[in-house]
Parts: sequence; C-alpha cells; structure tokens
Amino acid sequence: MSEKNGRYFKYFYGDNCPNCKRSEKLIERLEKDGLHIEKYNARSETDADDVAEAYMYMVQSIPTLILFDKHDEIVCKWVGDINPNDVLRL
Repeated sequence: MSEKNGRYFKYFYGDNCPNCKRSEKLIERLEKDGLHIEKYNARSETDADDVAEAYMYMVQSIPTLILFDKHDEIVCKWVGDINPNDVLRL
C-alpha cells in the first residue's frame, strides 16, 4: 500500500450519482499522487460487502470520502459535492 504518512482514503459512491461523477477527477488525482483509495459502491445491488462497509461508517449520502491515519482512525470526512481544495490541502 502506498500512502503518504500512512494515510489512506475510503471512497463511497453510487453508479447514478451526479456528484460522484464530478468527484472522479479528484479520486484519480489522489491516486496519481500515490495515495491509496479503497472504493465502495454504497448503492450496489450485487455487492453486499460494499454496502456493509458503507453501513459500518454510517454513510448516508454519496459521495463520501473518508481520510484515515496510519492507526485507522478517521481524520476527516467529506460528504456530498466534495471540494477538491479541501481534500488536497491535507
């Protein structure tokens, strides 16, 4: 896993979510910068594990992006129309 300072993200999205489509460029940029991102389709009808992961983190809206530290503690959580500048400054 290649993370900066042990940090990594969990990204929850949905297939027909307009805000999720807009956040894809941010996700691609974070990956390009070498950050590890776990992706989960929170509205999947076929992947119960993805839905369970969303439930575990109480994801109620998509997209949701959660930043974790090296101890698996939540550092920050963004919900809805994610502002790339808020994420990139961390």
